[in-house]
Amino acid sequence: PDGILVVDVPNHESTDARRIGNAWDGWSLPYHFFHFTPSSLEDLLARNGFRSLDAKTYHSETVKKGLKKIPLVSLLARPIAKLYSGTSVAVVAKKMGRTSPGGDRASGD
Repeated sequence: PDGILVVDVPNHESTDARRIGNAWDGWSLPYHFFHFTPSSLEDLLARNGFRSLDAKTYHSETVKKGLKKIPLVSLLARPIAKLYSGTSVAVVAKKMGRTSPGGDRASGD
């Protein structure tokens, strides 16, 4: 009941998803049957009783390593990356206690 949930999935609205289209690796069928944006993932969690503690998009390690190999791009990578929506979205969430009809907190047991 006091645990933390971490969800990390491809970002359906990432710059790469839009740019690459159907060839984007994040579609990854049969591994990903559902696809999320940062807001749709947070909405799903909220509808199921979770409160988001932190959510962010980020670029994969493969992309970061590739950028580091190009000296000028390496210097500009961080400012450039801020212009693009990351290829993945991660959310850290906590299950909220249930509320009984009378407004009292119900135990999760």
